[in-house]
Amino acid sequence: MTLVINQSDAFFNSVEQIGGKAKNLSNLHYYNIPSWVVLPTNSFDYFLKENQIQDQFIEILNSINSESDTTDLSNKLKSLIEEAKIPKILLNEINKFIKEDQFYSVRSSAVDEDGKNNSFAGILESYLFQKGIDSIELAIKKCFQSCFSERALKYRLNRNVPIKDASIAVILQEMIPSEKSGVLFCANPTTGARDEFAISANFGLGEGVVSGECETDEYLYSLSTKRTYTEKKKKDFYFIQDGNGNGAIKTELPEELKEKDCLSTQEINQLIEVSIKITRDRKRPQDIEWAFYEGQLYILQTRDITSLLPPKKSNSQNIVFDNSNIQESYCGVTSPLTFSYANEAYFRVYHQMLSIMGLKESLIKQHEKRHWNMISLIKGRVYYNINSWYDGLLLFPSFENNKDSMEKMMGLQDPVDFIKDKKMSMKEKLHLLPTVFRCYWNLIKYFIQIDKIVENFTKDFSKEYSYFDRKNFCFKDLGELFDLTDRIINKITSKWQAPIINDFYVMTYHGKAQRFLEKHGIQSPEIKLSNLLSGEEDIQSTEPTKQLLKITDHIRLVPGLKELILKTEVQKVSHLLKDYTEIQTLCENYIESYGDRVIGELKLESISLRVDPTFMYRCISTYLDQGMNLDAYSSNEKVLRIKTEKEIFNFLKKNHGSRKLAQFKSLLKNTRKGVKYRENMRLIRTRVFGLSRDLYLEMGRQLETYGKLDDSRDIFYLTLDELERYRMGRSVQTNLKAIISTRKTEYKTYEHDEPAYHFHTAGPVYLCEDYNYPYERSSSADLKGLGCYPGIIEEEVCLMNDPTELVDIKGKILCTVRTDPGWAPIFPMIKGLIVERGSMLSHSAVIARELGIPTIVGIPDITKKLKTGQKIKMDGELGTVDLID
Repeated sequence: MTLVINQSDAFFNSVEQIGGKAKNLSNLHYYNIPSWVVLPTNSFDYFLKENQIQDQFIEILNSINSESDTTDLSNKLKSLIEEAKIPKILLNEINKFIKEDQFYSVRSSAVDEDGKNNSFAGILESYLFQKGIDSIELAIKKCFQSCFSERALKYRLNRNVPIKDASIAVILQEMIPSEKSGVLFCANPTTGARDEFAISANFGLGEGVVSGECETDEYLYSLSTKRTYTEKKKKDFYFIQDGNGNGAIKTELPEELKEKDCLSTQEINQLIEVSIKITRDRKRPQDIEWAFYEGQLYILQTRDITSLLPPKKSNSQNIVFDNSNIQESYCGVTSPLTFSYANEAYFRVYHQMLSIMGLKESLIKQHEKRHWNMISLIKGRVYYNINSWYDGLLLFPSFENNKDSMEKMMGLQDPVDFIKDKKMSMKEKLHLLPTVFRCYWNLIKYFIQIDKIVENFTKDFSKEYSYFDRKNFCFKDLGELFDLTDRIINKITSKWQAPIINDFYVMTYHGKAQRFLEKHGIQSPEIKLSNLLSGEEDIQSTEPTKQLLKITDHIRLVPGLKELILKTEVQKVSHLLKDYTEIQTLCENYIESYGDRVIGELKLESISLRVDPTFMYRCISTYLDQGMNLDAYSSNEKVLRIKTEKEIFNFLKKNHGSRKLAQFKSLLKNTRKGVKYRENMRLIRTRVFGLSRDLYLEMGRQLETYGKLDDSRDIFYLTLDELERYRMGRSVQTNLKAIISTRKTEYKTYEHDEPAYHFHTAGPVYLCEDYNYPYERSSSADLKGLGCYPGIIEEEVCLMNDPTELVDIKGKILCTVRTDPGWAPIFPMIKGLIVERGSMLSHSAVIARELGIPTIVGIPDITKKLKTGQKIKMDGELGTVDLID
C-alpha cells in the first residue's frame, strides 16, 4: 500500500485516490509549483483501520441523512479522529519528504473537492507554515476532521453529495513566503464574460486575499483589446508568517506599500500568459491561486470555476424578439406541435415570397437558414425574431419605407435601430439593378392583378377544402392520415402566393396612405387612417359575431324559446335545440363555417367548436339576456367612416387641390381592399389550421389505441419532425411517452412565467437569459397606447385572460393582454376595449372598429396597472387612459 505519493506519480492516480485539489495540482506538473506530496485516501483508511475505529466511523457516516443532528454526529466523528494517532509507518513515509528547516502547508484534498459540480470552497481546512513532524501530524489530523465538520456534512446534504462516500487525502507542500499573492479568475466574475480575466492582489501571503480580510488591488485584463483596467485601493493590512510558529497572521502593511501598485505590468502579463495556458489545458475557466517570491511566479493551486454568472454581453449578434402582434395568433403557452407547424409554415411562406419577388433560387437558398428563424419559442411563447425579418427586408429596395410599414403591421412599439440600410458602391448598385427591377416589376404586376389573384386563390382553396371529409377521418388508418397532412402541404400551403402578395399590398398601401397624411398636414394620421378603414362591407372578421347575433334574432321569433334557453345550463343548450330544427340547423351551419374560429384559433391544441360548442351557446345566451340584436351593431359601422372621410377629403381638396385628393382616394381604396382581403384570407388560414388540428387529433386517438400515447391530446407535445421521423423510421427515440412526459414537466413551469413582450438576447438564446424588457418602464401615470377607434368612455374595468370565463363584462371596459378572432363574439357586450399588445391592423383593432367600440392597443403592462372594478376614463382617439378611482 502506497501511503505517500510524490508529485510526479500523482499524475497517474485518480481523483478517488488523491482528491480533487491534489488531482488539479498533478495537472500542473509543467508549471512552476512548490514541491509537494500527497497522502492518498487509502492513508486515511489505513489511519482508521490501524486505530480500530473504521467500523464505528462507517456506521456513523451511514446513519447521517437530512433528518440527522449533524452537530452531534460531526462531533462524534471528529472526536474519533482526535483521539487516534497517525501510524508510525505513515509518519516514517512523511519524514522521507519533509526537511528539518522547511515550512510546509498542510491542505485538505477531499475526493469531491474542486470538481466540476462541487468546490467545497472555504469548508475544508489548510494549515500554513507547519514545521517538524509533530506540528505536521497535528495539522494532518485537523484536515481529516475538516472533511467531517458540521459545515462539510451540511454542504453534502444540501447538494445531494453522498456522505457515505466522503473520503479525504492530504497535501504536504513546501511553503513559499510570498512577497505578493492573490487570485486570478479566468472570466469576469461580475459579468460572466469569458474574454476578461480578473486579478485580485495584495502584498504578503494569499490568505488575506482568499478570505477577503484585506483590501486588494483589482486588475481586469481584456483578451480582445489586450488592455488592463486597474482599480487601485489603499491597502492597510496583509498576511505574513507568524514568527511564533502559529502559521500566518494579519498585520499592518508598511506605509510605503499602502498606496503602491501591487503588480507591475510585467507581472500582470506573466500571470495572464500562464493562466491562458492553464485554461487551455483544462478546457474550462479556472480559479487560480498564485504567488510571487524573489521574482518567480508560483502557481499554488487551480480549480475549475463551478459557478459563473450569466454573460451580460456577448461578442455575437444581439437578437431582438417581439410578440406584440403574433401573440394574437399564438396566445399564451403554445404546444411543440403548433410551434413546429407554424415554424414550417413561415419557412414555406417566406421562401414563396422571395420567389414571387423575382429573386433567383440560388440567392433564396443562401438565406434558407434565416427562413427557419422567422419565429422563435421562448418559455412556450411564440415571438418574431426581428433580426430575421429585417435582414430579409435588406434584399429589397426602399428598406427604410418597408421597415416602417412592416413595424406598423407587426405592432412594434420599441426602437429597433441596429440594422441599417446597406451602403453600396456604384458597382454593387449596378449588380443589384436587375434584381431591383424584377422586384418592382413583379410588385406592380401582382398589385394590378390583385383582385384576380385573390379570387383564384379562394376558388382553388374551396375546391381543395371540399376534398377533406372531416367526419370520416376516423375511418382512415394512420398512414392515410399522414398522407392527408402531406396533401395540405402540397395542395394548399405550398400555394400560398395570394395571401403573401396581399400582405405586401396592405403593407405598401397602408404605409403610403399614412405617409401621405403625415406629409400633407393631417393631425394624428394613424388614428385618422384607422377611422377611414372602419365600416368595410363583407369583411370576415366580424361575420361570426353578426351570424351569432342573427341566430339570436331568430330565437326571439320562436315563442318561449328565449326564456327556455336562459334557464337551461349552457352545456345542455345543444341538447335542448334538437326539438327546434330551424335553430339547430343555423347553429350547425355556424359551426361548419366558423367552428375553427375560436380562442387560440391557430393553436392546434385549442378546443374548436366542432369538439365543444359551449362557448357559442354561452354567447347566444348572453346576447338573449342582454337584449343584443344585429341591427343595433350594424348601424354603427359606417358612421365614423363617413364623418372622417368628409373631414379629410375637404381638408385635402381645400389645401392641396383635387389632384392630391384623387391620389389619396386611390391609396385609401387600395388600402381598404387589401385589409378586407387580408381578413378574409385569414379565415382560410384558420380553416387550414382547423383541418390539420382534426387530422392530428385523430392521429393521437389512434396512437392512444395502440398504446403509444397515454392520451390522444398528448400528440401536441410532439413536433412535426418527430412525427415524420416516427413515420419514416428515422427516430432516435421511439418511446413517445417518455418524450412527452419530460415535455409536460417543462411546459408546466411556463404557465406562470411569461417573458416580456419585447426583449434582447446575446449569444445562444436559451443560455442564461432573463427575457426582461430592456428599457425603462413608463409610470402608472403615463398610460398611453395607440388609439384605434375614437370615443371617450368612463366606466369600470374588467380584466380578463380568457373569454370563456364566466365574468360579467356587460357595459364595462374590457382590458386584456391579448386577443384573437375567437374573442369577437364577446365584443358586443362591452363599451370599450384596451389591449396590452397589438397594432393598428391587429384583429382586435379591425373587429372593434367594425363594431364601433372605442379601442386602444399597445399599452405596455396595462393589465398590471389596472384592477377589475377600478373606474377609468379611456380616449379611443388619443389612446390615453386616466385613472378615476
